[in-house]
Amino acid sequence: MKPITSILIAGLLFIALQLSGQALVTSFTPATITSPVGSTVTLQFKVTNFTNISSVQFPIKYNTTSLQYLGVNDFALPDLGAGNFNSIPAQGAVRFTWFPDPAVNPNGVTVPDGTAIFTVSFMVLAQGASLVNLSPSVAPSIEVIRNGVPITVSYQNGGSTITGGSGGGNPPPSTFQVLANTIFIPKDSIRCMPVTVNNMTNIISAQYAMHWNTSVLQYQNTKAYDLPFLTASDFNLPATPPGTLLLGWDDEALQGVTRANGHKIYEVCFKGIGAVGSNSLVTFDGVGIPAGSGGAEAYNV
Repeated sequence: MKPITSILIAGLLFIALQLSGQALVTSFTPATITSPVGSTVTLQFKVTNFTNISSVQFPIKYNTTSLQYLGVNDFALPDLGAGNFNSIPAQGAVRFTWFPDPAVNPNGVTVPDGTAIFTVSFMVLAQGASLVNLSPSVAPSIEVIRNGVPITVSYQNGGSTITGGSGGGNPPPSTFQVLANTIFIPKDSIRCMPVTVNNMTNIISAQYAMHWNTSVLQYQNTKAYDLPFLTASDFNLPATPPGTLLLGWDDEALQGVTRANGHKIYEVCFKGIGAVGSNSLVTFDGVGIPAGSGGAEAYNV
């Protein structure tokens, strides 16, 4: 009987620890936001009762009809970076998994109430409201560990509702788009970021500039070209400002090129030179294109 009693007491103690600990409270800020179609919105993910936390995992859900996930930034936890996030567009989810180095943080991590531990950005694709929040419906399940014990996460009233309005902002997403994609680069290693397209229909030329943080990323080369007549000679580096790569491409056959949404048209390779946990946004615009050459633009047939 003693072994049975000892197991029963351990089980009761485990439940008591779960119930007695304060729940981790999460919220996206602002709670409501209205922004024009084509614009970018950034939400802060804030926490309360984030005390002695040794690991976190949860999926962030959003409506892919209304929003397009762009990336994460402004990390405020040790060992937290873009590599802790995995975008799953088909499920309208971004998976987040994090745990700090236990040798450095043997008692977990504690931050003040109301701390924004990261920010997440979306492009508004359509008019109407879309909720961004944690969800138990997508793996991995919502799980937070404090002192070796799972605790409750209070998120039900912590979502953010993004409402798309009309007019203003960037060109609507029905137009040709070029997209950077999130990758993880171990320090002093080289990895290649796919550049993908949406709504590429009968395009015969395109030019634009790509930018990155030179203290975090060191440019290496482009490769894996998948447009007719696209070669390394179509890219111009160095350019102004630093951390700029120019592209000028033409379909010399003048037939027009069509690619499926999400199709990779080339890759850009970088070496990770920043501190561990650092990150760099990669953006596209017309900054750096010589005067008189037009801005960021594309033409169809």
